[in-house]
Amino acid sequence: MAPPIIGKSTFSRIISYEAILWYLLPKLKKICLNLPAGRKDRIFSLINNLSTRKPPRVSVNPHDPEIRFLHESLNLILDDIEYVAGNLSPSKWGYLRNLFEGIVQSESYRMLIRDIISKFKGIKDGVILELNPSSGRGLIDACKILGRRGLGVDQDPLFTEIGKEYAYRENIDNVEFICTDLSKISDHLSAPVALLLVTSPINWFIDQRYLLSKIVSIAEVNCSIVGLLPFRERDEEVNIFEPYINLVSENRLMTVLSSENQLSYEGFSKITFQKIGSLYLFTAVKR
Repeated sequence: MAPPIIGKSTFSRIISYEAILWYLLPKLKKICLNLPAGRKDRIFSLINNLSTRKPPRVSVNPHDPEIRFLHESLNLILDDIEYVAGNLSPSKWGYLRNLFEGIVQSESYRMLIRDIISKFKGIKDGVILELNPSSGRGLIDACKILGRRGLGVDQDPLFTEIGKEYAYRENIDNVEFICTDLSKISDHLSAPVALLLVTSPINWFIDQRYLLSKIVSIAEVNCSIVGLLPFRERDEEVNIFEPYINLVSENRLMTVLSSENQLSYEGFSKITFQKIGSLYLFTAVKR
C-alpha cells in the first residue's frame, strides 16, 4: 500500500499548529515551576532539548478561526496546569478536551482524515474500529466515505456521549460508540475488523508500547490499520509534542524505526510511515 498523499494546504496547516506549540514553550516552562519535581525536571529537559532547534518557518495567521481556537485552548490548558497537576489523574482527560476538540473539529484535521480514509475504499468486508475516537467525527466521516458500520471504543464515558451526540446530529445510524476497556472490544464486535483507526489526538497521551500492543491483539488477518501519532525520528531527538504530553504522562515516545520493527515482528506487512511535521501517518496490514 503506497503512503496516502496529503494535500499541501492541509499539510501546511498541521505545521502551523506546531508553530503555536513552539511559541508557548517558554510559558510552559514558567508554569512548570510549580509542578512536582520529577515531572518538572522531565519537561525542562525536553524543552531545553527543543530550544537548540529552529522552530517551524510558518506564518501563523492570528485571525484564522482554527488557529485562534487552538491557541486559546492551549493557553487555557497551561493556565490551569497548577490545578491539574495536583488534582487530575492521567486516566481523566477532561482538562485536555479543549485541545482535542480544537484539533479534531478543525476543518484541516477533518480534511486530513478524510484524505487518508479515501485511500481505503478497497478494504475487505467488515467494520471500521476506532480506538479512543474523542469526538467521533473522524469515525463518522470514515463510515460515510466507506459505507461501512463503525464502532468507536473509549474508556471515558464523556467522550462516548460526545460521539453519540455527533452521530445523532449528522443522522448517522451505522456508527456505535461504547465505553469499555480496550481488552473487552471483542465482546462488542459482530463482524471482523476491516479497518482499525488510531488517528484521534487522544492517543498521543497514551503509552505507545501499550497502544501498539492493543493494535496487535485486536487486528485480525487482512485487517488494515491507520495511525497518526507523534514519534521520535531518532532516539536522541525530542518531538515538539513531548513537553505537552508529559504534563500528564512520563511516557517516552518511541522512534519510527522501533515502531516499524514492532509491527513487522508482530506479523504486519505493507508498513509505511509518512512524516507530517512532527506527526507520522502509518499504515500496515495484518498478514
